[in-house]
Amino acid sequence: AHLVQNLVFEPQSARSGAFLFLTPESSALMLCDCCAADNVTETLVHHKNELTTDVKGFREPGSFIQDIVYDAPLEQMVQLVNRSTHCRQSLTYECFNARLFDTSDTGPDTFSPYGWWVSRSNQKMDYWGGSVPGSRKCKCGLYGTCKDPQRYCNCDAGLEEWTMDGGELTDRDYLPVRQLRFGDTGSASLLEDRKRGRYTLGPLDCQGDALFEDVVTFRYTDATIEVPHLNLRQSWDIYFHFKTTAENGVLFHNKGPTDYIKLVLIGGDQIQLLYETAGGGPQGVSVETSYKLNNNVWHSVHVERNKKEARIIVDDSQGAEVKEKPDHSHALNLPGRLVIGASVDYKEGYVGCMRAFLVNGVPVQLRAHAREGLYGVSLGCVGKCASAPCLNGGFC
Repeated sequence: AHLVQNLVFEPQSARSGAFLFLTPESSALMLCDCCAADNVTETLVHHKNELTTDVKGFREPGSFIQDIVYDAPLEQMVQLVNRSTHCRQSLTYECFNARLFDTSDTGPDTFSPYGWWVSRSNQKMDYWGGSVPGSRKCKCGLYGTCKDPQRYCNCDAGLEEWTMDGGELTDRDYLPVRQLRFGDTGSASLLEDRKRGRYTLGPLDCQGDALFEDVVTFRYTDATIEVPHLNLRQSWDIYFHFKTTAENGVLFHNKGPTDYIKLVLIGGDQIQLLYETAGGGPQGVSVETSYKLNNNVWHSVHVERNKKEARIIVDDSQGAEVKEKPDHSHALNLPGRLVIGASVDYKEGYVGCMRAFLVNGVPVQLRAHAREGLYGVSLGCVGKCASAPCLNGGFC
């Protein structure tokens, strides 16, 4: 399943900031350090080199090498960064007559630093904590506050005293830091050589979750979002969250000349998948929960079909499956669009909120579609008025 191959953050409750994510190697669940403040999730991923570390006796540029080993696989961390709204990682270098960049007004092809950090894609980076990509400067170089006005890092002043360059790295395209390199920290054989440095790299700190903040509301039974060019043939999966007070509604539908797939909420406590292939005939699988799904609380649905079976899992706990017949497992022919929120003819639609819609592990970007001014689709989760009567004979 694509969701096993991709990182899935599942909020454990409406109040908790804890998220579980599924490791692709073992399918085991791992709980990361998280906390919630002002309804914003903050995820910290630690590594084994967070303590301040001395560097001494490495003279050549980049001759000191420290690989950064995190408490999660790099693949998962990249997905965490990509899905977060903001990420940062603190990087500081303290120096005693040990140069860092040793640059002034150099040309485009002459950047040869003594120290640098390596991005998640193994790119040698040309800026330091608190600065910006492509600047070849530390933070003091951006603001003109370096100890040597002719240099762009405090450490490049070559002072016989401790000084420091540092700040936060915030460009998500390059995080997390994968490796640190340093040089110009003296000779290990000369005791009188006082050059030295020390670095501190903080944990990866990410806030928000762009996937679970990708929320829209279907306000009418014929309101839809239509997604073209999806690969829903032999093996596929779809994952999303919904919140509603409606008992019935088509959650998504795709139809070809003869084949189709349709996922339906029935009676407020049942999710049913119906599908048909030209050679296999109509089939279906459904999950009936022991509690109401139209209780105005978020519920998750994972629908998957492959050569062996089709299955539904609701709230990561209740599921059902139907086995494919060995001689009748045919690919779906669905050249049309996946219609989310109603049937392809805009009937029997779903009214409620939806978020975190993934097809084969790829986000659909519900909010981006809603921003196009789609009929009956609103940004965010907008609840309908309560049905309880108001005072003086009025109605809410």
